[in-house]
Amino acid sequence: MKISHSLCLLAVPLAIVAACNKIPNSVHESSAFSAVEKVNTLAPVANKVPYEMTLHGDTRVDNYYWMRDDTRTDPQVLAHLAAENSYVEKMMAHTDALQNKLFEELM
Repeated sequence: MKISHSLCLLAVPLAIVAACNKIPNSVHESSAFSAVEKVNTLAPVANKVPYEMTLHGDTRVDNYYWMRDDTRTDPQVLAHLAAENSYVEKMMAHTDALQNKLFEELM
């Protein structure tokens, strides 16, 4: 019985996918964050404030132009950035030990 070349090409990816599904539960459960904690931690959402810009006869709308703060003094922008930083710190807290280990290895 002769097996076609295209059938062999299909079998390899299927074997890889099947092998990936056999990761032990201990790997998935090792994260310090449970799924419930991740759902309850909402990322800050920036306000959308339409700002029209016209250049060479083309008009476009930038909903986040208000965040442009070249002087780094706008309290609204600074508050949003602080909220984003806080969110990232909370979501990445479970990787602190790994981050420190990698930092030490690179020094």
